[in-house]
Amino acid sequence: MQKRCLFNLALIAALSPAPVFAATYLPANLTPVQLLEKADAAEGALQPGSYAIAERTHGSTDTQIVTRVQGANRMTTERSGPFRIAYGKYEGQSWTQDENGIVRFTDRVSKITKALADPGDSASGVQLLGLTQADPQEYVLDVHPADANEQLRYYNARSFLLDRIVTKYVNGVTATTQYADYRNVFGLMRPFKWTYSDGHPENAESGETLIFQRDAEPVSLAPPESYALFTVPKGAPLELPAKFDRGYITIPVTVGKETLDFALDTGSSSLAIDPGALHRLGIAAYGRSKERIGGDYDVERAIVPHFSVGALQMHDIELDVVPIDFESHVGLLGCDFFASGVVGIDMKDKRITITSPDSFDPKALGLQPIPLKLDDCVPDVDASFDGVAGTFLLDTGAWGTLLQPPFARKLHSARPLSPGERSRIGFIGGDVPGEDYEIPNLRLGPILFRHAVAFIPSNRSSDYATDDGIIGRDVMQYYVIYFDYGTGTAYVKPNP
Repeated sequence: MQKRCLFNLALIAALSPAPVFAATYLPANLTPVQLLEKADAAEGALQPGSYAIAERTHGSTDTQIVTRVQGANRMTTERSGPFRIAYGKYEGQSWTQDENGIVRFTDRVSKITKALADPGDSASGVQLLGLTQADPQEYVLDVHPADANEQLRYYNARSFLLDRIVTKYVNGVTATTQYADYRNVFGLMRPFKWTYSDGHPENAESGETLIFQRDAEPVSLAPPESYALFTVPKGAPLELPAKFDRGYITIPVTVGKETLDFALDTGSSSLAIDPGALHRLGIAAYGRSKERIGGDYDVERAIVPHFSVGALQMHDIELDVVPIDFESHVGLLGCDFFASGVVGIDMKDKRITITSPDSFDPKALGLQPIPLKLDDCVPDVDASFDGVAGTFLLDTGAWGTLLQPPFARKLHSARPLSPGERSRIGFIGGDVPGEDYEIPNLRLGPILFRHAVAFIPSNRSSDYATDDGIIGRDVMQYYVIYFDYGTGTAYVKPNP
């Protein structure tokens, strides 16, 4: 489950640091291409047919996993306590369904996956480091595309099966997955046991395959219909109660009998609540784990029986439980809220509206479209700074615009706003140091800023290697903007 958190008001799933030490390897008489060919041959291929697979993991909570496979189509369901998620691939399209039933589709392919698909390309960042000296010997393949996470893959020198993967994330995190007990099932060599560790006991996990058999009663593996948290009446937009304080967008939310301040935050891939607020409500939390952005913090999950925003009523809603210590806010209205209707934001007139997708007419409102990428259920957009193109999170939970260091290095025209003056940005896990820069020509769809100001961090502890940065409310405040997650589009027009 991947989450993302920007500034004080969002979420990102990550891992925790564990040390990785340099090693000396013996020479190997293979190329990366030859090694991966041998690994593919050793792994084999699943015979045509329909299969049912049952697995179980043990960690901070136990999870029951059921996967069904029909050729290239597959569907996995995970149940952990009262929570259920699902994901799969159908006719080439990957999809996920979260705890609240929201379905999203993704086309993202990681840089590591792309590199492994073409290891012979000199630009892929794939190299064979050599053979380990200890027994059993392993071939060590280093996969490190430019400005991306790095992965060390250890292949058994005798069987060529994958023993373990060590992933070093750009935010300073290292995680290790080890595989064991390989068995041949219908032509495929598959590990029946595995472990995961990242240096935090809360995140340690072990797993095992219980059943791998032909499916006697195949079912449709098409993705399920997406739920909505609420139904927006057709017709005129529904105006929501909102407060605009120093540019922040605060929505009063009733949880049980209490009214709490939640931030309206496209940068959050979930709904979230602070653990202190949850405790005051007397609601239990489940399954603590450790995650990171800017620093480490705890994450749990909870089910809230009653949750309302204005006239919108919701029941038995899953929320992530994370520390939210910002102004008066104790919660975040993120992906699942935005995915349930068309949300309009007008910062100048201080209005938040929500419209039924069936009633929303962008042409009648004089709006221009900006395509969104919603791979992580947060809105990424294509934009450019001084002609250099990139992908950026359009984040209502962040006041300022931020550029990650790898992208910023491409901008030769960037100039410090106040040379020598350092600043810091607060993230959910801690503060990140950096400096403000002035950059010419920010272009986002029909939007053009001749002079933009962006914060550039001095390290990558806030970076998850999926975006080049953030475009915040400092840009969005000059526009009326509608987020239509159903069509994957933001609609904008200048705010007169």
